[in-house]
Amino acid sequence: MNPDFSVRLHYRATGSGPWVTLLHSLGSDHSIWEAQAVALSKRFSVLAVDLRGHGQSPAPEGAYTLEMLAADVVQLWDELGVTRSHVIGISLGGFVAQHLGFDSPDRVARLVLADTCAAYPTEAAAAWPERIRQVSEQGTTPLVAGTLERWFTAAWRAEHPEALAAIGHLIAQTPRAGYVGCCHAIARLDTRKRLAEVRASSLVIVGEQDLGTPPALARELAGLIADARLEVLPGAAHMSCIEQAGEFNRLLDAFLR
Repeated sequence: MNPDFSVRLHYRATGSGPWVTLLHSLGSDHSIWEAQAVALSKRFSVLAVDLRGHGQSPAPEGAYTLEMLAADVVQLWDELGVTRSHVIGISLGGFVAQHLGFDSPDRVARLVLADTCAAYPTEAAAAWPERIRQVSEQGTTPLVAGTLERWFTAAWRAEHPEALAAIGHLIAQTPRAGYVGCCHAIARLDTRKRLAEVRASSLVIVGEQDLGTPPALARELAGLIADARLEVLPGAAHMSCIEQAGEFNRLLDAFLR
């Protein structure tokens, strides 16, 4: 399949009410949002998506773009008759959510950008070609240990061995082509010049101990959106929606009301 063509995304829909779309991180799938889907489905129709190259969605060979990933979501909305949705994205999902915010502003009600950024510092951006080479040659399994260390604090890892193993399995099972395709998209990330076009009220959330997209980058991101505020979650690293699910959900509940 030519990655220039859109793909039909796998998804899980629960609840009823206004739509909320959940977009996951690199190397995971829609299941990382379980705590949010359960809470939100009491008041919303929750659309939890497997992005291109992840979970049960197709993983075409080739380099993807963030525009491509966002277009996949819009196509899914069209298929399901979703004219307007709140969008919540973490990490890679946050990059895609930003593109939805400025490319499809009439479709986005409110925007939540978690543990994500508008652009990486030069030294961090330079690491993506090596990641692409490594995964192309060896797959995603060698990334599991290091990824889990970045995603969660040491305390959480020690207290949740079963959950950690399940998330490690998600990383290892991510299709090689899908992971590499998304790495190509991330390597070109720079939304700084377009975030002024976002009209949706926005909430930026970041774990206080997030090393991948630290609070300084979250602060920059929030500052580039006209109607945005920043919330920093203590006791969380990169996957704040899991590590501090209760506080994350409290912020969502207050913001989406």
